[in-house]
Amino acid sequence: GRQVNLVAFVAVKVVQQRDQSYAVAPGMREAISQTIRKRSAAPLAQEAVAIAAGEVVDDSSEKPPPKAYHRFFYFMDYADLANQLFQAGWIEADQHQAILRGVARDKL
Repeated sequence: GRQVNLVAFVAVKVVQQRDQSYAVAPGMREAISQTIRKRSAAPLAQEAVAIAAGEVVDDSSEKPPPKAYHRFFYFMDYADLANQLFQAGWIEADQHQAILRGVARDKL
């Protein structure tokens, strides 16, 4: 049968301790991210993202393979998450910039 994904992606916030050290070191976070990305459900294809957004997908034309959207993110702050989501193709440039503006505004 057809696989149904209940979660588009998972984002985990980095934990910084009172002494300003991180509960999980940067190199370990990257290793964890790569391991989870390999073991978790297959990346969502571009068509699946479009269908979930209610868009009509035209399968009649020949086109290159769809872009894969990986589904696990480990992030430092919301600007970092926005950067990762943009690089992975989950959000558009205007959404990315809006988040970065919001993060900058909230730091004032």
